[in-house]
Amino acid sequence: MKRIKWLLACACVLLLAGCQEESTTTNVVKEGTLYEVGTEVDFYYPSSFTLTNQADDAAAIATTSNTIQFQDDDELLIYMITYDATENTSDEKKVFYVSELEQYGATGVTVSQPILESGITVYEVTGYYNDIGMRFKHIVYFSEDKTYIYAYRADTVTYESRIDYITTFLKTLTIDKT
Repeated sequence: MKRIKWLLACACVLLLAGCQEESTTTNVVKEGTLYEVGTEVDFYYPSSFTLTNQADDAAAIATTSNTIQFQDDDELLIYMITYDATENTSDEKKVFYVSELEQYGATGVTVSQPILESGITVYEVTGYYNDIGMRFKHIVYFSEDKTYIYAYRADTVTYESRIDYITTFLKTLTIDKT
């Protein structure tokens, strides 16, 4: 009887192990391209994406409000720095940021606060634009005078199938705060 229970337990373990979904690991160094913005910021983006615009001088993006875009079919990655001369706290800036997204039609906006591998605490903002059928995820870092945004946007079907993969790249944002 003990032997039968033991065999059943082993069979259950093997069955459960065999039914688990295969997990995939993204290696951003092999599957991506490093983009450096001056000496202050760097991040990876998937190699399948193409740089669609660039400032005349990549270092200029570190000193002016500018946007860099990478595109792969209908998917878009955006990196942006904006300047903020206010004395608002990060939490206040987050509220203003979400309000601005909602003002432009974003709905279902949620915010979490992960810590990236680079050690910085950021805001992860997700939501969707119903009127154009797009979903988004933004990684946002507020310093005293700048807002750093690394964002992804795609149609709902593409977003849902690729967001885990893309999030790995979004979370490579590194900011040298010195």
